[in-house]
Amino acid sequence: MPLIRYRTGDVARMITQPCSCGSVLRRMDHIRGRWNGIVRLDTDSALTINEMDEALFRLPGLLDYRATLEKATDGRFRLHIIIQRADDSSPTDSEVLQCIIRVDAIRKAIVRGNMDTPIVRFSAERLWTPSSALKRKIIITQGSEGGG
Repeated sequence: MPLIRYRTGDVARMITQPCSCGSVLRRMDHIRGRWNGIVRLDTDSALTINEMDEALFRLPGLLDYRATLEKATDGRFRLHIIIQRADDSSPTDSEVLQCIIRVDAIRKAIVRGNMDTPIVRFSAERLWTPSSALKRKIIITQGSEGGG
């Protein structure tokens, strides 16, 4: 059955190789994310919520997270991550930080001086309630001067 997608905002590519089943229909590769879920950190580096999901949801005991990317008046980014975890012992802030710094776009931005070291906090709420019907996204704000 053909998959019809029209203006979904999905980021994917068409596969040019023929399907092993013999179908002549065009095929779409795995969806990499949505256009509204991509944040440009500089001209050749972008951060996606999918990359953050892949990094953070590997941590045992991490239930959910919220990410806010602040662009300060000095042009540097500050990433704030609030973690919801199963209990106080898992994961630790240093484990979260190690995982998030492994994300290619974040690591490059820190090395290039475009981003400060991310700030990790833990939510006091036991269970979050969704703020809207939308999926998880990176919230972008315009910030203040100076380091954080």
